[in-house]
Amino acid sequence: ADGRARFAIGPGRLLAGLEVARLQDSPLLGETGAANILSLPIGGRQLVSLTDGRSMLVWVGALSAPGSGSERLVSMQAVAGGLDAVQVGAWHRMTRVLAHEMMNSLTPIASLSESLSQWAKEAEVRPEIASAVATIGRRGHHLMRFVERYRAVVELPEPEPAEIDIAAFLSDIDGLVGTELRGRGVDFAVDPMAHCRPVPADRALLEQAVLNLVRNASDAVTGTAEPRIRLSCTRSSAFVTLSVSDNGVGVGEDQVEEIFVPFFTSKTGGAGIGLTLVRQIALAHGGQITVRRLEKGTSFDLRLPCQEA
Repeated sequence: ADGRARFAIGPGRLLAGLEVARLQDSPLLGETGAANILSLPIGGRQLVSLTDGRSMLVWVGALSAPGSGSERLVSMQAVAGGLDAVQVGAWHRMTRVLAHEMMNSLTPIASLSESLSQWAKEAEVRPEIASAVATIGRRGHHLMRFVERYRAVVELPEPEPAEIDIAAFLSDIDGLVGTELRGRGVDFAVDPMAHCRPVPADRALLEQAVLNLVRNASDAVTGTAEPRIRLSCTRSSAFVTLSVSDNGVGVGEDQVEEIFVPFFTSKTGGAGIGLTLVRQIALAHGGQITVRRLEKGTSFDLRLPCQEA
């Protein structure tokens, strides 16, 4: 009744930060989250928001042992990752169908256009006709490459996890993009946070995800008077979070729910692939990608389970 946690299994402590005597003292639950849990009746269920932005499905049961009174049993299950996975799976199925149908139509268009262009050179054909046929051929091949890029996202390889030292990893990212960004006048800095725990992840995929976020930030600060990008690391009891923040144009409130959707882009000439790929890589590692709107700019947070989880 007073909110004291009698015991918690290991995953529960990692999930909710239950290294404290009372639910109210958990930094991830907070007073509000703890109060919501304690107010649930036996058999009750409710979605509870943690202070780090995650949502948990909480179920309350009861148990008793000989010689002792009834105890309240609280079960907490992370739902965001599961919902994200379902949504991504649906997009993948749709993308496969679209890619298959588009390639079936585009392949003969591109092939016939090439043949027509060759015949136009050999025969006396009006220049505007030859030009039109050549344009059809170029656009056909462009669309085929476009579709192939989406197909590559859908067929992302399975991660091959190995322990990654985050400080060294972020230093390598700095080496890859730091010089170029600073040369363009961008105030780019990396906070290595050496105390961040090792992360079991596929280094190549994780590097691809972070570089995509940095490139997005670079596009966002284009035209900003004093462009700034920060790459940092924070940790909780169960997760390591890699954050890429900028002071660029920001993400509109109406776009927050759309930016991870395949094909969606707010950039001229953009393909709408980058953030979709980041999200897929995060989910493949049991993690999550979220976006925060800052007072000026945006922060993308890539959360990954750390070694102890």
